[in-house]
Amino acid sequence: MAAATSRCGIWLQMYTILNMCSATTSARYSSVIVTAISTRGSGLGWIPDNLNRGHLDYFFWLLTVLNAVNFVVYLWIAN
Repeated sequence: MAAATSRCGIWLQMYTILNMCSATTSARYSSVIVTAISTRGSGLGWIPDNLNRGHLDYFFWLLTVLNAVNFVVYLWIAN
């Protein structure tokens, strides 16, 4: 019984490590995408000092599009 518990513990640790790496990678890519897009041109950008003048809704539309693409890829792979 101890061997089974030990194997489960190893898989749990591997899952935790992969989950943390995935979260870190996605946060970094999100930051790079927002910085690259919001600094283009001479406008205020998406997230200026005064949020009432910015376009934070563009960020949420970008997330919506990326999630839709992710869902389509998931459906394609699941078939």
